[in-house]
Amino acid sequence: MKTRNRSLKGSVVLAVFVCLVCVGVFSVVLSLDLDGDNLTVFEEISIRGARILTNDIPEHYYPASECQSTPDLERFVSGLVLPREIEADVFDCSESSAFVEWALEGAGFDARIATGHAFRGPSEVNHAWVIVYTTDGSRVAIEATNLTIVHGDIPGICAYYHPEFEYSDIYEAIRDTKNLDDWDWWQAFSEANP
Repeated sequence: MKTRNRSLKGSVVLAVFVCLVCVGVFSVVLSLDLDGDNLTVFEEISIRGARILTNDIPEHYYPASECQSTPDLERFVSGLVLPREIEADVFDCSESSAFVEWALEGAGFDARIATGHAFRGPSEVNHAWVIVYTTDGSRVAIEATNLTIVHGDIPGICAYYHPEFEYSDIYEAIRDTKNLDDWDWWQAFSEANP
C-alpha cells in the first residue's frame, strides 16, 4: 500500500456538514481547518440568525479524564464550591449544572447534564442538574444549585433519576437547546469577578 504525503499550506476551511432544522431557524455548520498537520473542527450553530461558534466555549473545556467510584464522587462534591452565588437568569440551575459537569469531568468522572421538570410551589418549571456514572456501577444525581447528592426522585419536587433529557457534554446541551446563554457559566463567573 502506497502512502502519499501532502503538504497543506495556509488554512483551508471546508464546510462539511450543513443541517437545517425548523425551517431555517436553526442551522449547524461543521468545518475543518487544515493547517499543515493540524486539524481543527469548528462547529457553528446559528439560532435565529445569531451565530454561536463552539470555539466560543473555552479551549480544552474537557481535560482527559478517567471514571471514578461513588466514594470518590462524594468526597469531590463535598469539597466543590460554586464560582458564584445562584442568581436567576445569570447563574442558575443551567449554568451551575454546566459548571458542576465540567468540574466532575475534569476530575475524572463520567458526568452528564440532565434536564426536566421540577415544581416550584404550584407551578412546573424547567430544571437542570447533573447525573454521574461511577466505576462501581452507580448512577448518582447531583442538585447543582446547592451541590447536594440526591438519593432518589423527590415526588412533587423533581424526578432526578428520570430526566427528560440527558446530555453527554455541554456541546450536546447547546445543540439541543439552541442556546449558549443558559450554559455559559464562565461568562457569569467573569462578570462576577472582573
